[in-house]
Amino acid sequence: MKLGRLCPVGVKLFDEEKKLNKWFYEKKGLTDTEWKTTIKMIGNVAPVRGIPGRSKDGYQCRHCSTETETLAHVLGSCPHGSLLRNTRHHTIRSIIAKELQKVGMETREEIHCIRNNGSTARVDILAWNATSKKGYILDPTVRFESSVEQPTEVDEEKKSIYEPTISYFKEKFHLNEIKVHGLLIGSQGTIPRLVANFLRQLGLTSNALEEIAITAVKGSCRILNNHLQNHIAL
Repeated sequence: MKLGRLCPVGVKLFDEEKKLNKWFYEKKGLTDTEWKTTIKMIGNVAPVRGIPGRSKDGYQCRHCSTETETLAHVLGSCPHGSLLRNTRHHTIRSIIAKELQKVGMETREEIHCIRNNGSTARVDILAWNATSKKGYILDPTVRFESSVEQPTEVDEEKKSIYEPTISYFKEKFHLNEIKVHGLLIGSQGTIPRLVANFLRQLGLTSNALEEIAITAVKGSCRILNNHLQNHIAL
């Protein structure tokens, strides 16, 4: 069975890295409740108001009332889940940074910098090889899966944002080369081939990639459950 056949086009990204999907079939790292919630998310039947016939109170988000309450809105933009979304992102960022340290790379997280035009920015991860002086600006981004082109679109978006900071980091850390990579992690547990192959090149193992996928989906389960069970906006 291919997970991508169960649901909207974005989750076809599951089919790109089948070996990383075993957490889903084995319920690895998930409680029974989380696994059931994951099935509902992937099958696009999570009980959000945007599903026709689901709610008698209309389609608007029960917390912010500014958008239709779709799963994408709940997991990606509703202010009610902002703290949990930050936790999901920060946990994944730290997993990647720690794995890079294991293969001998120097890393810094949440590091402030200055763009070529003088404006300030903050990058998620700066990683470099102390011997070759080759570095990477990495920006892991958790988003609701929308298309098979999304990984490339995210990578290009992050390059446009952070390439103007390369000169700053070269000078500050005495590096010869720095490349920017936007790393799309799907909110429903997908790791696209583009991202998986790049992280493997840096030395991350399949176990580490699997941990990232599980962390993403567990975080999304918490966001969804918090949204559905709490009717008073934080």
